[in-house]
Amino acid sequence: MTAPRRLQLALLALATLALTLAIACQDNVVTPLPPGIEPFEDGDVPGTLPAPTGEALQTSTSSDGVIRAYGRGLVLAPPSVVWRLAKMPEAMIARCNTDQQIVTPDNDPAHELSFLVHYVVNEFLIIEWDDQWRGDVQAGTADAPELALIKHQKVEGSSFIYVSEGTVELRATEDPAVTELWFVEHLDAISGSTDQVVGGMRDNYAALVELAHDRPIPACR
Repeated sequence: MTAPRRLQLALLALATLALTLAIACQDNVVTPLPPGIEPFEDGDVPGTLPAPTGEALQTSTSSDGVIRAYGRGLVLAPPSVVWRLAKMPEAMIARCNTDQQIVTPDNDPAHELSFLVHYVVNEFLIIEWDDQWRGDVQAGTADAPELALIKHQKVEGSSFIYVSEGTVELRATEDPAVTELWFVEHLDAISGSTDQVVGGMRDNYAALVELAHDRPIPACR
């Protein structure tokens, strides 16, 4: 056997060992979503972003080990319309950053909005986790919400994802035909990136905007 061939086999063996160790180190972790729907401690950060003047999302990010992303934008549609659209899982899930999404709708009857998403990502190995979504009108009514809060969190799955959670606030404005959206996302994961988090936020915002104007959800970039 030639030296180059022995080197190739050695490298292949090391790669196989590394993959085996990675698979062995991936555990299933359960982290139940706490009762109630409350904003995060940093939930007021979107309010410090520039006030939006049209259908464009303002964003900012920070990181202290956990990626924190914030967004603020308008949808030129009444809050009742946006609230109805936000109950559609296809508008809210991470459809562009995952390979498969299996949705269980209305899985928590205690909340006006609820669904569970089972995500699958095929990278160097298969990563799977469940993301629970809940939402309720906090002020006003379902037909005329003044403030609605939606919260999601990884509740079970790969230990490669330490934290995955977020909120979306629907806020009425002085114009009854305009809704303001606030986004907060937190991610701490082995392969997570700021661009990925902000991109997912923009995908959700774009989906709500397009649906509000009776257009299809945009294709993934």
